[in-house]
Amino acid sequence: MGFKDLTSKAKAKWDAYNEAAKQRAEEARKEHEAQVKAENERREAVLSGKLTPISFQGLSLDDGETAYYGVGVIRFADREYVTEVTTGKSKKKHVVSRGLVGGVLLGPVGLVAGAATAGSKHNSKTTQQTDIRTEEIDRGSFYLTNKRLLFVGSEILSLPYSNILAFSVESNKLYLKYPEMQRNEYFQVTDNNNELDLYYQGVQKSLDSSNK
Repeated sequence: MGFKDLTSKAKAKWDAYNEAAKQRAEEARKEHEAQVKAENERREAVLSGKLTPISFQGLSLDDGETAYYGVGVIRFADREYVTEVTTGKSKKKHVVSRGLVGGVLLGPVGLVAGAATAGSKHNSKTTQQTDIRTEEIDRGSFYLTNKRLLFVGSEILSLPYSNILAFSVESNKLYLKYPEMQRNEYFQVTDNNNELDLYYQGVQKSLDSSNK
């Protein structure tokens, strides 16, 4: 077999390889376009209020209530730490942590007053320091249903949509405004797939349509 024949065969193999590569690239392009189209159609369906009910193990809902979305979250809010130091013949130090609702203290105020006066008849001086920190107060799951927003952690927060004054999602954080919320309260989403804003809009659209 001559050099010319070898060159022709090598060229034929190279052409076949290139053609197969082009076909694979075209198939991958079409598959990607189909996936993008399907995802866009899914999002459009959600935004239009066409929601698919889903179930969550252990989640108890009211009669006629349907869940559409759920995501893991950590709940944050301000906590006030009050440190009282009593000096004199009898020295004492007390630290009390309490929550805040719009600047109003949560918890027994008597704890602090008692710490300042308890147990000593000697002349003494009491100083008080207050430190406010935003920290984790709970963690669990956040659900959107056809009736309410529902947080289920060590405590349960149930918010009918009529009580929601503001709803916004920034990156992986959910900010709400509702009556008697804790100061600087927000929820940090722990799941990678965060579609709270998408489904909130879809639920509102569905509710608007059902009320017409």
